[in-house]
Amino acid sequence: MKTMTRIRSIVPAVLLSLAALVLLNIVAYFGFIRLDFTAGRSYSLSPASKRVLRQMNDVVLIRAVFSRELPDQYRFARMYVNDLLQEYRANSWGKVRFEFVDPTLPKSVLSERDVQAMGIMPVQFTQLAQNEYKAKKGYMGLAMLHGDRTEVIPVVENVATLEYDITSNLKKLTQTARKTIGVITGHQEYDLSGEMFVNLRRNMEKLYDFRTINPGDASQVDQLRTVDALLAISPKFNYTDKELFALDQVVVSGVPAAFMLGTYTVDVSRGAMARRITSNVFDLLAGYGVRVLNGMVAEHPLASQQISIRTREGGFMLNNIIPFPLLPIISEATGGINRASPIVKDLNRVVLPFVSPLEISVDTSSIKVTTLLRTTPASTLKKDLYIVNPMMTDLNPAPGDQRGPFVVAAELTGRFKSYFDAERIKSLDLPATAYAQQPLAVTPEGKTARIIVVGTGEQA
Repeated sequence: MKTMTRIRSIVPAVLLSLAALVLLNIVAYFGFIRLDFTAGRSYSLSPASKRVLRQMNDVVLIRAVFSRELPDQYRFARMYVNDLLQEYRANSWGKVRFEFVDPTLPKSVLSERDVQAMGIMPVQFTQLAQNEYKAKKGYMGLAMLHGDRTEVIPVVENVATLEYDITSNLKKLTQTARKTIGVITGHQEYDLSGEMFVNLRRNMEKLYDFRTINPGDASQVDQLRTVDALLAISPKFNYTDKELFALDQVVVSGVPAAFMLGTYTVDVSRGAMARRITSNVFDLLAGYGVRVLNGMVAEHPLASQQISIRTREGGFMLNNIIPFPLLPIISEATGGINRASPIVKDLNRVVLPFVSPLEISVDTSSIKVTTLLRTTPASTLKKDLYIVNPMMTDLNPAPGDQRGPFVVAAELTGRFKSYFDAERIKSLDLPATAYAQQPLAVTPEGKTARIIVVGTGEQA
């Protein structure tokens, strides 16, 4: 007898890390910062950063914690930080002040213990001196202080996204109104209320309010227009046309939205059975140019999460550690993480359980597409799988399998055409809500919108 015993403990953890990533970034990045980087601009601030500075009412002190004695290859980072912070000071009318601090010096205003208590830890360097390599430590972080609150960038690693990091932290420190995340419910979505989401919610609720919204409930539908970001995780059933219309209006009105969903749901507690999901939310996304393909990605064993399979051999129970191709690892080593995107730039690796590929076809003159995560060229697409136990199902590449790499997470930004036209709206017999009174769908396109689509929302 062979049973799967370890997937249940792995999959929720990797999904929650991805859910937390999407939640944090869709609120901090898509909804409220909206940086507009221009190629070739070295130190001048983006219009979005200048807007944040204009909206600040209080002074923020930025302490650049940098060691003076840094290896040559890191000195550019210190000069870049200095020039960039001068831009912040010049554009803030005195509301942003900064100073450089070297905690390794005897008379520094901050000791090493002080900066480490903030979360800025020393970085180990290897430096050639007197014909031999020596290990040294140094500091390359930023601390932003506003009253009794502090936000920290522990290490300045990527100057290409440093403006985003600084501006988002300034926004977080000085904003007075809390933002609200709407979590879609009513179709067996994961609504973040379960036991597995306790730690995630505890951390997120320090910054944001959550509101579960069932678009099929007439008393809740208008709340969709009051949220600052929208999240739908793995809906299992069809929406009514009225419910789809409500979601559509949120997207085209410019509220940032994240959809985490694949074409299969897997129950590993019952023999690792997979069931096809046929929710019409896939049709809604296809209307925006994103098709979630039928099937699950099977990755090369070397790029797959290992799991423990318990088997009975005679009178003994044995644990076998094997790679599970349906838990692909997206990592920096495989080139699957888009380092140019602030959304995933800080990831080293992420496991996407039972993920479906995305096929994107849009008018690139009006919609910008950014690939966030992709699988390796050795991955394949497995269709019509209903038992996914790797001890019972052959997940190796087979003739006829579609080959990777596959896009499994993407961001789309632009003016999306509504999924509904005027004639279809008339057939909905809408109640007297804000959506019926001022439907956006009667216009060809809505406001500039941001959508994240991830090809899985599964937890085991």
